[in-house]
Amino acid sequence: MNIRILTAVAVASALASGCMMGPRATDSAVWSLCDASRPGARCDVNVVRNDSTGKYACALGRFDVSPDFLEFRGGRPVNVRFSVPSGFEFCAADGAALKAGSLSASYPQLYESFGADKDDGSRVDTAKACRQFWIWNWGNLGAGTQHEYLIRFRDMSGRQCTIDPFFKNG
Repeated sequence: MNIRILTAVAVASALASGCMMGPRATDSAVWSLCDASRPGARCDVNVVRNDSTGKYACALGRFDVSPDFLEFRGGRPVNVRFSVPSGFEFCAADGAALKAGSLSASYPQLYESFGADKDDGSRVDTAKACRQFWIWNWGNLGAGTQHEYLIRFRDMSGRQCTIDPFFKNG
């Protein structure tokens, strides 16, 4: 039996058994650790503009995400604060969202997702359409599961950018 047939049989078998094969980070990924062992823990994810060597590119320029691969340690729910550089913001259709096909159906993760005016997650002006920060209340269930997600933001003229780093529960 050749390798293509074996691969097809393995994939069909996994799908038939209900096993989801979600996206995986590369083996060379360096995971930044975030301690989620204490109640109310917070992990920060920062989008950084880097026009010369940024890993993610869109019509608005090149960007890096710091950290690009974030692993939550401690097995407890965690608050995740996303930020974008000055001159960019999260508006109504923006923010962070799990990509289709993630393992969220097997391990429900996202309890709350919203835009915030301040670093601490507060919303000062409830009528405001765009915000500097995006907040997730994340379940951190299923140790070792990886989740590919999108970060969508825009510039002040309304042009949107989408980038896609990874999370890992632990």
